[in-house]
Amino acid sequence: QHQQQQQQGLPQSMQQMHLSSSPHQHQPHHHHHQQQQQGDKQQASGSASASAAQSGAPMSPSMSHNTAPPSRRKIGLGLGLRAADGEVSLRPTSMLTAPFAAPQQPAVQEAVNPIPAPIGGLTYVPTKPGAAKKTPGKDAASSRTAKQAEVKLTKEQIQQKTDALLEEFLHAHDFEEAGKCIRELRLPAKHVARFVERAVHFALDKKEGDLLSLCDLFAFMHKEGLLQTDQFLEACEPLLDSAADLSLDVPGVQAKFGSLLARAVTDSIASFKDVTALFFSGRHSELYTAVLQALQGLVGKDKLVGMFEESKVDMVKILPKESRSQAALVVLLKKASLKFMYPLLDMEDRVYEQLQARFQLPLPQAGAEPAKAARGMKTWVKENLKGLMNEEEFVYRVALAVFNFVIDSTSKEDLEHSKRKELEKQLLGEIAPFLQQIVGEARQKDAIYALQTACSLRSFPKGMMLRLTMLLYDLDVVDEAAWMTWREEINDLYPGKGEALVLVNDYLNWMATVEEEDGDEEDDA
Repeated sequence: QHQQQQQQGLPQSMQQMHLSSSPHQHQPHHHHHQQQQQGDKQQASGSASASAAQSGAPMSPSMSHNTAPPSRRKIGLGLGLRAADGEVSLRPTSMLTAPFAAPQQPAVQEAVNPIPAPIGGLTYVPTKPGAAKKTPGKDAASSRTAKQAEVKLTKEQIQQKTDALLEEFLHAHDFEEAGKCIRELRLPAKHVARFVERAVHFALDKKEGDLLSLCDLFAFMHKEGLLQTDQFLEACEPLLDSAADLSLDVPGVQAKFGSLLARAVTDSIASFKDVTALFFSGRHSELYTAVLQALQGLVGKDKLVGMFEESKVDMVKILPKESRSQAALVVLLKKASLKFMYPLLDMEDRVYEQLQARFQLPLPQAGAEPAKAARGMKTWVKENLKGLMNEEEFVYRVALAVFNFVIDSTSKEDLEHSKRKELEKQLLGEIAPFLQQIVGEARQKDAIYALQTACSLRSFPKGMMLRLTMLLYDLDVVDEAAWMTWREEINDLYPGKGEALVLVNDYLNWMATVEEEDGDEEDDA
């Protein structure tokens, strides 16, 4: 029965060979050799079975012969080997008498594809052709990145995804998710500025606080390396150029842009100097004051002044090229309630107020001490402006306050020319002792520039520049040498130099002639 079962498991050709042979017809001189071959064959088969079991692969019929009932599993029945003469022996191998054990892998095993010897002490583990060792997570990320790299989004697709991203962020305020979506857009560096520009336009049409939420997003992007300073500044240039047109449809657009740039400074996306440089074209000077006002609200007056002084920017450059002057800047800052940006501007207003309080028209009657008010002004300056007296523009600002006061005081009424001239002489004569002490000999040229600025701000009323020039010379506030130096010097910091020079040039020529004659008379004496 057992032989019949074995025969049923054999191929048909093997069954015929089995029927034609007897279990006892083996050649004696081949017995030992056949047993040895059969033992090796069974060990190899057992090793292959074990490997198949570990890998979960189905076993071939030759590998699954150990399916006998439990009572017969203690011994192994070989299928026999083909002898040298072509006959097959079905005699049980030596495993009939040996205890059952898992077959051991032979020390040397010949394979169809020989395995190379280990190199450098590393064991070679064969894999299927084309298979690669997988690293969990890494391969998935690499595959996703590769797929993203293959997909090139069009400009319209980028805009659609940007709008969807912004809509989701303004709803959920999820910075991490927004950062992930921005990375997945894989924007080229040159297109990041366009993303910022589109985001600002997108928020302008939304709720009041959405632009501030975008400021938070820009700060997050900068911190994560997704937004560089130059990219942000590049986006701001077209935004500033569009402000005038947007103001027709978006209420308060200048204040909104001011808040955006102020936040960029406080969030360290850009420096105060970087933001100020955006306005050096001179086309958006009023919008710049909106930036300063927003910064004042965020950091306070003192810190804002500190930023300005540390940056060392020339704020005059924010004005249009045809009107770049300290005087025009003063007017702009005063209009925006930002005169504290220049401490000397605030000082100038305080000096003006003191002059109003001490020198009022009509002037005191004859017999009153003329220098009393002047001495009072000097005392006040020493007590209240001592910390500013060493500033470069100190003399210029005090003199400018004096000339503004004289001109305003004598222009209140529609006076005749002779009457106005008389009042100017009387009032400036009262203030002259104070002005002499402030100007001295070293800073007389600053007083001339102050007069030039005061007349320029009023578009040079007829005869004013000449009348006051003559008074300064006659009252010994400014001597001939200072006037000659001023005439030859080129200085664009103060407005109206060319027109002022035309108005007083003839008088300066006369002044030079008089001084020369006086010098000749002194030499003769």
